[in-house]
Amino acid sequence: MTFQAELSEMPPVIARFAGQLRTAVRKIFAKVREALLPELPPSLLGGFAADVARTRSQLLAENAFLRQQLIVANRSVKRPRLRRCERGVLAFLRPGSHRGAAHC
Repeated sequence: MTFQAELSEMPPVIARFAGQLRTAVRKIFAKVREALLPELPPSLLGGFAADVARTRSQLLAENAFLRQQLIVANRSVKRPRLRRCERGVLAFLRPGSHRGAAHC
């Protein structure tokens, strides 16, 4: 029998008291949980949950990708400026590209 079903069978005064007691107990448990388990950022918790389901090779590939992003972000040399012709060639070589290198 659910709590709501039990409440409907109780006298109104006792049902009101039981509902208030339940609410108070939930608030106390929430405060205790907050004190004992500091809240993790949602992205960290979601990332952990996603990582549990991944294979080792997928995790190694992601780590390599993230390591490369850090290398690029931390390098002191700025990326080279591309000329219009070079951009056109890259656009032409891009997979699924239907445009040609019109600027060369």
